[in-house]
Amino acid sequence: MANDGVRVSAIALDMIGVLVQEERLISVGFPAYFGDRLRLPIEQIKERYDHGYSVGALSQDEFWEGILDEDWRAPEVEFLSSRAFAPDAAGVLSELQTAYRLAVISDMPREWAAKILELHGVLDRFQCGVYSNDGSGSKKDGRLFRALLDTLGLPGQEVLLVDDRQLNLDSAKEIGIRGAWLPLPGSSDPDPTNYDQIESLTDLPGLLTTYCPPS
Repeated sequence: MANDGVRVSAIALDMIGVLVQEERLISVGFPAYFGDRLRLPIEQIKERYDHGYSVGALSQDEFWEGILDEDWRAPEVEFLSSRAFAPDAAGVLSELQTAYRLAVISDMPREWAAKILELHGVLDRFQCGVYSNDGSGSKKDGRLFRALLDTLGLPGQEVLLVDDRQLNLDSAKEIGIRGAWLPLPGSSDPDPTNYDQIESLTDLPGLLTTYCPPS
C-alpha cells in the first residue's frame, strides 16, 4: 500500500488490461474481428502467438504466415486500431510525464504495442518499454520485471507498477516493485490486500500524492 515518504520516480503501465482494456486478444479478439477471413484454426493462431510471436520465437512475418489470404499489414493495423483503449490515458499520461518517468511493460509484442500507442497519440509519452518478444522473459516467468528495473536503472521501491492482474503484482513485488491494481470490469481476481486499488487511470495522479514525489 502507499506510504508517505516513499520516493516513486517511475510508473510502469501494463499494456493489455490497463491501456488496452480487454483480455484474450487472440482467442476472442481475432475471431470476432476477422471472422471467416482466418485461414487457420484459432487454436493454432493462439499457439503461434503465445509460444512464438509474443516471446520472440517467431517474427511478425512468421506469425502471420498463412493466417489471411491477403497481405497482413493493413489488416493488422486495422485490428490493432479496433482494440478498446483507455479513454483517459492521454490526459493522465500528459499530466504525469513532467514529474515521472513512464514505461510500458507487456507480454504483447513490441511492434503491436508501439502501433497501438502511436495510433492513440501517446507513444512519445513513454521513456521506455519492455516487451516479452525482445528476449527478456515474460511477466509469467517474472523476468520481464527484472528487465524493467534494468532498463529504468532504478531500485524496485522507486517504481510503481499498474496492472490488472494480482499475479503480476505479486511477481513484481518479489523484487521490490510497488503495485497498484486496476481491475478490468468483471475481473475475477481477488481484491489484493497488499496493493492500492484504482478504478481508472484518472485515479492514478491522486494515488501518487500519497508517495513522496521524485526530486
